[in-house]
Amino acid sequence: MISESTHRPEGAAYWYLVSLGVLMTLLGIVLGGGGLWLIALGGSWYYLVAGLGLVLSGVLLARTSGAGVWAYLLTFLFTLVWAFWEVGTDSWALVPRLVAPTFILVLALMCIPLLRPRNASRTHGHGRSVATAAVMILAGGGVLLGAGGSFHALAQQNDAPPTPA
Repeated sequence: MISESTHRPEGAAYWYLVSLGVLMTLLGIVLGGGGLWLIALGGSWYYLVAGLGLVLSGVLLARTSGAGVWAYLLTFLFTLVWAFWEVGTDSWALVPRLVAPTFILVLALMCIPLLRPRNASRTHGHGRSVATAAVMILAGGGVLLGAGGSFHALAQQNDAPPTPA
């Protein structure tokens, strides 16, 4: 797990965390603002909640806190539940709802090794291995989800009869 210690990343690691945190915060403000507008129109609350989750994650990551990764994991899980609730297992409909959040998840998971002191990974586990495994699991899950028991998501299915030329 990510420990909250006095360790503060330096150099490129620090700037990666701060840059990702700022990006997530800005995306969260835009998403949350759009969510407020959508609520005013009688629409879904998802975008406001997800926007707030992104802002929280971004601020924590910019402060080099491992809690930012956990906050985004919760936001991502909320997004998964919402996406499946909204469109079911229609893989094409899931793509626009899950691709960007999954990409951000990969970027957030890449923060795990940066948030640990160098010697902590030798004594408390292997952060890079965990992040790599998580990315591989997500990629494999995405392929299986896309296939959905068939390969309609991988190749276009045309049920219409051919038209004469």
